[in-house]
Amino acid sequence: MLSCSKMAQERIEAQEKSLESYISTRMRADTLLRRSIGDGVNYLYRPGDTTRTRQAGDTITFNYIGRLFSTRNDSIVFDTNIPQLARRMGIDLSDRRLVPLTVAAGSSGLIEGLNKGLMMTHPRDTGEIIFNSDLGFGSSPNGMIPSNSPLIYTVYMLR
Repeated sequence: MLSCSKMAQERIEAQEKSLESYISTRMRADTLLRRSIGDGVNYLYRPGDTTRTRQAGDTITFNYIGRLFSTRNDSIVFDTNIPQLARRMGIDLSDRRLVPLTVAAGSSGLIEGLNKGLMMTHPRDTGEIIFNSDLGFGSSPNGMIPSNSPLIYTVYMLR
């Protein structure tokens, strides 16, 4: 019988393999650059202002689309701050304003994978921050997000 930590490690390894296949396919299909910080967070992007890098505490402003990763269908949107998409997808976001999100780099209250991914961005980039479930919501389901779900955030960096 496998221990819980061994099972969790095998789950993450399987997710990483699936995510790597997705990344390879995306990079072949589009002209994208890739950044990775080696801890399960990848950033595929079309560069904006690459002369400016993020520092902890910098103000970052962006629009986003949060999607569930699936080897069968990666287009299940669970969150966005883009009003037209939210209406089209039937996402109830009445509890907040649909405006660009502004956070402090490296110190925001965002999930770990998104927070780490934002540190790799540049102003005016367009890209995808991709990470395994341990850097998202882990084994805790959250609204439309089932437990152990790898996530993809498409980001449109404004500042």
